[in-house]
Amino acid sequence: MKMNYFLKRLLFFIPTFFLISIIIFSISQMGSNDPLLQLEDQNDRALKSDFISLEKRSNSVRRASGMDKESFYFTIYRMTLGEELHHIAIQSVKNNVSSWSFKLASWQKAYRLYQLLKDEVINSNDPEYQALVAELLFQEDVDQLIEGMIKLELLEQDEAFTHSLNDRPIWKNYIPTFHWNGSNNQYHQWISSILKLDFGRSIVSKENVSLKIGNALTWTLGLSLTSLLIALLIAVPLAVFAAQNPNGTIDKLCNTLFFAFYSMPVFWVASLLLIYFASVEHFYWFPSFGIGEIDPSMSLGEIIGIRASHLVLPLICWTYASLAFIYRQMRSKLMETLSADFILTARAKGLDSHSIMWKHAFKNSSFPLITLLGASLPALITGSFVIETIFAIPGMGKLTIDAYLQRDFPLIYSISLLACLLTVIGIFLADLTYHYSDPRLKYSDDNE
Repeated sequence: MKMNYFLKRLLFFIPTFFLISIIIFSISQMGSNDPLLQLEDQNDRALKSDFISLEKRSNSVRRASGMDKESFYFTIYRMTLGEELHHIAIQSVKNNVSSWSFKLASWQKAYRLYQLLKDEVINSNDPEYQALVAELLFQEDVDQLIEGMIKLELLEQDEAFTHSLNDRPIWKNYIPTFHWNGSNNQYHQWISSILKLDFGRSIVSKENVSLKIGNALTWTLGLSLTSLLIALLIAVPLAVFAAQNPNGTIDKLCNTLFFAFYSMPVFWVASLLLIYFASVEHFYWFPSFGIGEIDPSMSLGEIIGIRASHLVLPLICWTYASLAFIYRQMRSKLMETLSADFILTARAKGLDSHSIMWKHAFKNSSFPLITLLGASLPALITGSFVIETIFAIPGMGKLTIDAYLQRDFPLIYSISLLACLLTVIGIFLADLTYHYSDPRLKYSDDNE
């Protein structure tokens, strides 16, 4: 039974999306965005001396951020680690207990040392003694830990256990164990929220990430589509004319001009435009940055005028490079197509040049446009970092730069996921368009 081509591609798209989400989630887990570490770094020594208070605050942060759950549907531990490790609230203590278990080659022994120290801190009423015991919880070296506990007479009651600490079967560290966590895990919670378009809250501004992305995407989407439309309206007719008149005056002029456009860096062009067209020293025709202040009492015409004056220079920067790319790609492909055998056959049949160009040559030369449109989707998310930053446009490019500078990790990971997702969607749509535009691909599919 033949499967529809769309469904075939969709079956690849869905697992690809989940694979991307797993990769980005894994990166977020390995990153430095752990709120527990930020909490401990605020006043390291003072917090260690008040272990009970630190643990309460850490537990509060864990519950609020969902970190009290396991990371994924399953966990693969080394044999000398246990499930209880995840329930240790203080991150640095958690890392130490993991280190103890590795050096002792026993989770039971390491966790028992942790429980002895924790119970001693909780049950003691002497603040100085509590601080001494709490310091041992932050001791990474297990031998120094044991020596400290012996000095504080914490191991005297169980000599057999103390003696067993010297028995360390290191080989157990290299035996893996598997544990199934079910759906009550951080990834399941995160991806469920993503599918509902809930990206969480910014850790910097405390705003809803979905709203921040939506507001920025409005500007980037508008500028990107406007720029692409302008580039297509200019580049395609010029490419068609140049291909029909190779080495003519217009062809030579366009080749030189668009080659220069393609070679000019965006930041340099933006700087020149600001110096010469947004400066009182030269032609002060346009504002230098921003999108303009809008008053509720303004008419639609006034709003459009203000917005347009602020966006002319950014649009020029956004358009000239894609204009050059589209022209060069279309001209090259049209020149190749016009020399093909089926075009010569069409001319031999007496078809006029207009029909040959637009009904035959252009259709078969439109694949660079399909590629460009597919690649433009991720650009709707990332925007143009340089242009939006230089002109202070509140779009996706500027939002991404600000998120990285401010270490706003929930926003960074959400933007990264959307950029990857739109890249896959762009490839998916381009693939479908190629398939239905090229008869050879449809014929190949029908004969599978």
